[in-house]
Amino acid sequence: MNSATDKAVSKRRVYLDFSELDESLLDGLNYAEVKASILEKLVTDYSGYNIEFIEGSGFPIFSKTIFFSNAVVDDGTTFGHNGVVRADVYVGSIISDLSKSIYHELNNGTFSKLNASLLGVAIGNIASHELGHRFGLEHYGSNFLMSIPERGVNVNPLVWSSRSRAILDKKFK
Repeated sequence: MNSATDKAVSKRRVYLDFSELDESLLDGLNYAEVKASILEKLVTDYSGYNIEFIEGSGFPIFSKTIFFSNAVVDDGTTFGHNGVVRADVYVGSIISDLSKSIYHELNNGTFSKLNASLLGVAIGNIASHELGHRFGLEHYGSNFLMSIPERGVNVNPLVWSSRSRAILDKKFK
């Protein structure tokens, strides 16, 4: 096989480790629905790049793993981090930020209380951002997946900028 065919055939594995996340942090929201919404967001963001998301724990070191934890970092102002060994999503910080408002404005101009689906989208935005770093993307633009949040966590689905999409296309297609 040639390398172009190999790229198209072999799946890239990304591991999702929820073992550091205590569902009591979700304040009554359905844990399974939140996780399903996170996965749906990741699958949507990385569709077309032949990525397989695998949930579990104890994955090999230096693998593409996203860890979801209860952590509240920098008084709740840091939502994720991409380190040498792992990418972290600080669900405690995300919930802390989202709890500052009772209602959240949606893209269609309506308002909604936080629910499992919206929380999953918000966490998924951060997870896609941190995974983007694992794939070599840098911060870019405003109100895109690789942007640094200017006004806190967004419950609306963020998308790739054309610049980030072009880098991912070049790398994976």
